[in-house]
Amino acid sequence: MQYLWWGLTIIFALATIVSLIGIFNPSIFNQNLKQGEKPWGRKQAIWTFSICLICTLIFISLAASIGKLIGEMLLNIGSFGFIVFIIWSIVSKIKKTGKTKNRLIYAGTFFVVGIIGSILSPDSQQTDSTAKNVNKQQTIKVSKATIGKVAQEQTKKNPEDTTGVKNAQENKKAEQEATANNKIKAEYIKSLKPTIDNFYKEYDSIWNTYWMPTFKSMKDGTYDQYKAYNNLVYVKQQYENMMTSLNITPVDGMSNEDKKEISDFEQNAQAAAMLRSEAAKMAADAVDKNDFPPSVANQITDKINESQSQMYTAIANIAVIENKYDIKR
Repeated sequence: MQYLWWGLTIIFALATIVSLIGIFNPSIFNQNLKQGEKPWGRKQAIWTFSICLICTLIFISLAASIGKLIGEMLLNIGSFGFIVFIIWSIVSKIKKTGKTKNRLIYAGTFFVVGIIGSILSPDSQQTDSTAKNVNKQQTIKVSKATIGKVAQEQTKKNPEDTTGVKNAQENKKAEQEATANNKIKAEYIKSLKPTIDNFYKEYDSIWNTYWMPTFKSMKDGTYDQYKAYNNLVYVKQQYENMMTSLNITPVDGMSNEDKKEISDFEQNAQAAAMLRSEAAKMAADAVDKNDFPPSVANQITDKINESQSQMYTAIANIAVIENKYDIKR
């Protein structure tokens, strides 16, 4: 687009020069005048010169991006020429020289030149206002950047100044953890605790109801072989059922450490039930054969002690969970 403006500038500049020559020598336009054509005079040359000059200046401003400079120049020329020809036309009117009309035309031409100049020249007040706004925005940006930089340096120098922010973040995190823990606690009490409590209750109930009376009868002489055998077989089956049916699923939201404690409890509790079942089988076999040597009695005792150790470990596993979530027993 810039090349187009320069091309038009050159064309109208040449036309301006030719029309300027025609003002002083109008005959150059009439050398090849055909019959019947109206000859060119100085008046037509002046109009042509004015139009071509204006167009040349406009295209120069568009091509060279100097619109403000050209506009101010046209504004000054137009204003000066308009005033001069208005005064000159008034003088011609007073002296009655007959040139008033032509000079008014020239005054009008310069008036148009001044209008074009005012269009090309931006309002200085608007320009100043725009510059002030730009400077203000730049000042604001610089101020924000400066404040941010000073704040960072101040934080490095005085890290304790961020204590309030850190405390607020820690408090918020603590509140979120407390809410999550309360949710886990409620679900544990609702679903897991009844299963664990029933396991404890049944584990002791089978032992106290069938195992202990059987061996007490063998000690005090009220021993009945058939009843003892049936009781011990029942004990064996009940502890086997407890071992296979125990299934503890951790509550959603529990940590990996909590889940491991739940898993360890399940394994240790199952092991305790299995060992009591094995002890009951050994005792039932001895009663069935009516042969209870000391070696068998020692093996049964070892199974029972190992079972108790496994159960104590299982209780410790679950105590870790219940202490963490403040679950009372």
